[in-house]
Amino acid sequence: MTTQATCQAGDILVTASASLNSTAIQNGTCTTVSHAVLMIDHINAVEAVPEGVIPSNLSKSLRESSKVILLRHKHMTHAQGTRIAQYALKQVGKPYDTLGAARAGANSGCSGAFKYTAPGMLITLVDELSKSQSGHETSFFCSELVAMAYRSVGLALSSKQPWVTLPGGLLRSDQLVMVDQLK
Repeated sequence: MTTQATCQAGDILVTASASLNSTAIQNGTCTTVSHAVLMIDHINAVEAVPEGVIPSNLSKSLRESSKVILLRHKHMTHAQGTRIAQYALKQVGKPYDTLGAARAGANSGCSGAFKYTAPGMLITLVDELSKSQSGHETSFFCSELVAMAYRSVGLALSSKQPWVTLPGGLLRSDQLVMVDQLK
């Protein structure tokens, strides 16, 4: 079992719980995780939840989740980890990106076919139009916050844009290594 001292600034937790929301996300995206949290240091974290971007901590993730996996970027330096954490802290207080989360889910799905349906295309269009003026940094869903923080220091997590990155995509990323399964 990993101790808190193992977590570093810029590390990522991907989690799952037994809640209906977590189960729906897992089933809809064909993965075993449903949420992503960005570590600020060995204890503190930032996450985007329906209430918005909030400070959090490792203990909360361990307490509220049935699965917690610690991921780290293969090429992240200590300085980049610190800047990733600083980026995330600057986002605290911003609203949750419900439409963006729906768009990412619609573009993923188990087969990816939903994005070609009328509802899937409508979700993508409305999200793109709403962000064409304000940009993608006015609100965040969980894994978008993580991917945007990494992008701010020039590190990619995948070939996808941050605003369509899902927790399962983080788990499958060839840029991240699993440090440990904490729970």
